[in-house]
Amino acid sequence: MVKNLILYGQSGFESGPTLNLAEFVIGLEECAVILMEDGVNGLMKPTGAEMTKENAPYHSLIQQNIPIFYLLEDVEARGGISENVIASIQSITYSELIDKIDAAERVISWL
Repeated sequence: MVKNLILYGQSGFESGPTLNLAEFVIGLEECAVILMEDGVNGLMKPTGAEMTKENAPYHSLIQQNIPIFYLLEDVEARGGISENVIASIQSITYSELIDKIDAAERVISWL
């Protein structure tokens, strides 16, 4: 169970909201982020390059050791393949999403 569960649906390629998210979680206790809808954009491993904040929108969250999950169905709906997602970001299904929402003390929707 986490205290603060953030549902994030803004595109990872829009740097403003993604940077705001990274700054926002700094002040939260025990938080986790679930990437859904357009939030799954930017999850693929950079081809032939090391992951940096310039080529991986969620790099700063990963650096902060924030648990990050993504909705598998949303990646697949956008033509993505889970094997190409950054390894430190875990997939969940809609059913697992409901369980995580139910278990969280507080849910913050950033859709």
